[in-house]
Amino acid sequence: MSALSTIGLSKRYGDRRGIEDCTVELDGDVDELLEEHRDLVGPADAGPPEIGTVVHARKSGRQQRMLVREPGVLAPGWESRQPDLESPVTDYLRAGRERAGA
Repeated sequence: MSALSTIGLSKRYGDRRGIEDCTVELDGDVDELLEEHRDLVGPADAGPPEIGTVVHARKSGRQQRMLVREPGVLAPGWESRQPDLESPVTDYLRAGRERAGA
């Protein structure tokens, strides 16, 4: 994929995700961005892995999911996969809203 400068999320999409009108700017190649991140799934009662930078985390039932930038070796019980483009976009938006207190 070629470099992507801006992704605009529509109002309809934003409403569905709980995110209002917004724009995300990516600096660099999309494939490289996706390779730098991992979607991790692990037990809800486990602390965050001691690897990489957690972009956003959420718990649901007995599991937690987090997007991590530059992950390393995972502890037992954690699963890792390369995210699709939607995951980093929405997780960075959610993290920004949480930091802003929205």
